[in-house]
Amino acid sequence: MNTSLPNVYDQLPGLNLGKFQILDAPTHPKTQALFDYWSSMRNGKALPRKTDINPLRIPKLLPNLGLIEVDRSQGVRFRIKLYGTNAVEVAREERTGKFLEDIAQNLSAETRATIIDRQQACLRAYETRLPHFTVGRRKDPERSFHIVHTAVLPLSADGNQVDHILGLMVTENDIEGE
Repeated sequence: MNTSLPNVYDQLPGLNLGKFQILDAPTHPKTQALFDYWSSMRNGKALPRKTDINPLRIPKLLPNLGLIEVDRSQGVRFRIKLYGTNAVEVAREERTGKFLEDIAQNLSAETRATIIDRQQACLRAYETRLPHFTVGRRKDPERSFHIVHTAVLPLSADGNQVDHILGLMVTENDIEGE
């Protein structure tokens, strides 16, 4: 595992609450672990297939995992197929089966911006066929001390077109002693 993760904390005080940066490298040990696993499942291909991913091989990441299906029936939309228990806790709601844009419609303008940032990360991974990562502060005033790290990793059934995205979301406190 790569232990030289970038120090993002120096950049975060100036980052607006609820605004996330899209990055090309992991910023947390769990996003790094998922990226390492995803990379190992490529087996010489540009992208791993959904069937290459075995959640039992990454049990410590399961509560933070998400699986997003790319739906092309009305443009490109992203439907959450799996939403881990820690992700549910962070979001304060179960989102399995929902489209990202539908989630955004029912939220405050500030929280909607966060979902739109995540949707943009999915779209970027879909279009570029490359992994992406995000980091930012929570918008929620009760939890603005939380740093949220995500991994957005494309999967392809045919080795070419992205049809699923493997995701991971993890939070940590930036308050000393917590």
